[in-house]
Amino acid sequence: MKHIALVVVAIAVAIATGIALPAAASDLSGEYGPLSVFIDGDRVTGTFFDARGEPDSSGVPPFTCIFLLKGKLDGTRASIVSWVPGDTATIPGELKFAGGQALLSLKENQAGCATTGDDMTGDPFTETLSTRADHWIGVGMVSARRAVLQPMPAASPRRKPYLVQYDPVVILERKPVYDGEKPVTGWLAQSDLAFDEPPKEP
Repeated sequence: MKHIALVVVAIAVAIATGIALPAAASDLSGEYGPLSVFIDGDRVTGTFFDARGEPDSSGVPPFTCIFLLKGKLDGTRASIVSWVPGDTATIPGELKFAGGQALLSLKENQAGCATTGDDMTGDPFTETLSTRADHWIGVGMVSARRAVLQPMPAASPRRKPYLVQYDPVVILERKPVYDGEKPVTGWLAQSDLAFDEPPKEP
């Protein structure tokens, strides 16, 4: 059976892959605090993850602002839609880049964003580029409750380091894999991640 696996890295962890990005993507793609943005041509994708408060027994803080976004870049502006993984509702907005900063505005706040101090309906969320996306090929967010990291593409995970639902990740490489290959670290099944398409209405 053929599977697709992705080498991913949790935000703030670096892995070199030797993949070069176009100049425009290198200039604008990267981490802007809790916002991670990837630009491929005129296509923009991103994740937003901010949390406040002491985590409960599940390890999740009580106040979170979590969503994905996608849009089309026109110069240094993009009309975007944002959504929470697993939710069919989308909220439109705008993402702008100016002076090394990303400015994100939404028509309405995503759930929880006001409680984390990330109100994006009045003034835009504004953050300076902190990490350039030199070797990224995309961004996503863990959608599985628990996703085990493998050292290499593999269909059957063993007990290894893992990520939990809503952890944002950057994508460094995609590769088809087959059953029977030994698992190794750094790879997740594509089915454990949410990417740049909101779920369809039922």
